[in-house]
Parts: sequence; C-alpha cells; structure tokens
Amino acid sequence: MISLSVTDARLDFFNIVKAVQNGDAVTITSKDGNAVLVSEDEWNGVWETLFFLSIPGMLKSLLDSANENVSKMERWEEIRETL
Repeated sequence: MISLSVTDARLDFFNIVKAVQNGDAVTITSKDGNAVLVSEDEWNGVWETLFFLSIPGMLKSLLDSANENVSKMERWEEIRETL
C-alpha cells in the first residue's frame, strides 16, 4: 500500500489514480485523519462481500459448501442423461 501526505497526493494526483487503477491502494494522510483510495472494482468487491456477509447464515453456508466433499457431487453429464 502506498502512503503519502495530502499535499503530495494533490501534486501527483493523476499518477496516483493510475497506480490505483493498476491495483495499488493508497493511504492519503493528513493531520485531520487519513483516507484510502482504491479502484472502483476493489470498492465494489468490498461492498459485495459486506452485503453477502450481512445475510444471516450466509457465512456458515459458504464455509459449509467450501468444506463439502466434491466426490459426492454428481457430474452434470450424469444428471443430463437422466432428463
């Protein structure tokens, strides 16, 4: 993560935006508090994660499915043959 003062950020804003678009996150520091600049894709990912984790039981469901034994699943080809 890149960290720089608000004064330095102001002087080189175009290049900072380019760095963020290329996957870097930037912390902009000031005496009144800090800010973080991330890409739109990164921000949307954060919101999507927060949305899904706000659904009661979703985390448990995700963890359960991640631990599910894949060998017990039926293959699509086998299911399609029965239709």
